[in-house]
Amino acid sequence: MENVFLAKLYHETMCLLEDARDYHRHWERQDRAALPLDQGCAMSRECLSMTARLTSVMAWVLTQRAVHAGELSREEATNMENRLLAHPIHTEPLHAPRDQLPRRLWRLLDSSYQLYCRVQRMESG
Repeated sequence: MENVFLAKLYHETMCLLEDARDYHRHWERQDRAALPLDQGCAMSRECLSMTARLTSVMAWVLTQRAVHAGELSREEATNMENRLLAHPIHTEPLHAPRDQLPRRLWRLLDSSYQLYCRVQRMESG
């Protein structure tokens, strides 16, 4: 039986990934077109960071699920390439000023950053 905590974390991460996908699919182009070029570039950078954070968290969650299921040893899971801490570039705070980017994007950015930081604390503690 799967660990309830990991199942909830997987679900939370998957929902954020789906929300990010929906934003990219339905709103990003429209929101970027309404911004000056420099703010549009900042928006693109933040979107890339968000995607990297979320995919890193999902990889970490899947690794933990594999350990829990006995498919991967704890030692294999703690190899550097399987650790969230192996990718410190995602821990930087958000760069663009909040008032320069669309509100719906900021909600996603903030949620992805908070999730990443929470999982990073779990991994290091």
